[in-house]
Amino acid sequence: MTFKNDHLSYSRITRFEQCPKSFELHYIDGVPETAAPEQRLGAIVRQALQQLLREHVAAGHEGTLSPERALAVYQDIWTGTAGVADVALFNEGAVMLRDAVEREGRLDPSTVLAIEQPFELQAGESRIVGSINRVDRLEGSAVRVRVYKMGHLIPTREEVAVHLQLSLYHAAAAHLWPWAERIELQFDMLRHGLALKTSRTPEQIASALAYVQAMGEASEGASSYPARLSPGCVRCSYRGQCEAYADALQGKPEPAHADPNDLVAVAREREQVTALAAILQGRKKELDGELKAHVAQAGPLDVGGIRYQIQNAASVEYPLEPTLAALAEATGASHEELRAKLAVVDNAALESLLKQLGRLLPRPRIKLLQAELDSRASKSFTRRLWARPIPA
Repeated sequence: MTFKNDHLSYSRITRFEQCPKSFELHYIDGVPETAAPEQRLGAIVRQALQQLLREHVAAGHEGTLSPERALAVYQDIWTGTAGVADVALFNEGAVMLRDAVEREGRLDPSTVLAIEQPFELQAGESRIVGSINRVDRLEGSAVRVRVYKMGHLIPTREEVAVHLQLSLYHAAAAHLWPWAERIELQFDMLRHGLALKTSRTPEQIASALAYVQAMGEASEGASSYPARLSPGCVRCSYRGQCEAYADALQGKPEPAHADPNDLVAVAREREQVTALAAILQGRKKELDGELKAHVAQAGPLDVGGIRYQIQNAASVEYPLEPTLAALAEATGASHEELRAKLAVVDNAALESLLKQLGRLLPRPRIKLLQAELDSRASKSFTRRLWARPIPA
């Protein structure tokens, strides 16, 4: 029986791109999918933002969103969502939502054109559907399409410039608001507090629509739907039904051993090994969690000739001033000289502090402070191989 897409969408196309096997299980076989807790968290945060915005627009009064109301809405949605019971995840989502509310500032309800706006486009014989998180009206005849993203990784400028989701949303906005003379596209990176902006040309939109049609036809005409191993397999809802994933857990890569002179084969084998390593590491993390939970409750566990127990891993931190004083007395060096050699501000700790200051100081002041600190920082570089998918 030949498969036929009843419609196309960004999520449908990207699933086929990333793993045909997942596409087959989800869309052709109709195997139910259980979203990972992190995915459910993203949905909860988006729903909370949407409800807050709808309430604000319905009230019709310009002003700031209420952090207290945001937490109450978030808590209600969390309570009604099955499969999420993790205090760290709850706190993570609460912080993202609170920061998003603070960044919003004063909001004029009349500028919000749409919240979770559904759309349907016709491209040749293909029907493309989707839903835009938010659309705002800008000055003049312009609109801004906003997409909420929860990812840990920040896409590069080049990736944003060609991202298929934004291209489809531009086409949808042009269809829904034909009076708009300019359409601005924006990824709201909620985890990082960043707004990544871009735009599209008519040529880019035409190319994106043609690509969706081509990929839709490819997904219908495929004679088979092989699994495509990648680091993302550790988060796949269908890994339990995937033979390739089961083989990867056994450390069974496809026969390879590429000819060093065949760079295509070398790169292919390298990506396969990278995927296998990520899958095995992800599974190890899961197994460690299960063993730690048992040991924490029942004590040391002896099984399979191995003893599992929880031990404290020590880390040592030396207080700065007393340490400098002791070294100065022993060596005769000045405090300033020793401080220059020893005192270095940890990048992660500094970023955390700046994020906290961002709730107290105006954003322009924080940006200037960041620039000043960066100008004083010293950087060192090591040569290592960098690999990242080429944007379509």
